[in-house]
Amino acid sequence: MDGINITNLSDRDSVDRHLRSDDQNLRNPPNYNVNRDDPIEWIKTRIHQVVVLKDEVNNSTETEEICAICHSEFEQEETIGTLRCGHEYHVGCIKQWLLRKKDCPMCRASVLPFTSTKITIEMHRI
Repeated sequence: MDGINITNLSDRDSVDRHLRSDDQNLRNPPNYNVNRDDPIEWIKTRIHQVVVLKDEVNNSTETEEICAICHSEFEQEETIGTLRCGHEYHVGCIKQWLLRKKDCPMCRASVLPFTSTKITIEMHRI
């Protein structure tokens, strides 16, 4: 026999309640308070960690990572913001940038994962 066999009336009532709640959620989806048009919502963050290997302790050719917006070095334990393109900046710097523009300061890639394009379709009567 295929399907679900419900022999207990209380089981049937709980299934009915579950199905009704799913139907209610489809009509009124939850609001997660995410503004998909706000580029700041799309910044990933990480804590900057400098790893120095034993062999490199005395090596003076260590490359420093800098923020391309303020040209300051990333400090240990500082919060770094990463855009979808992979470029990284101080969180405060990139947030200020994104208040004015919605693209990466380095490569100009859009910060938003989608672009909103309006398409006008003209309907002609035949």
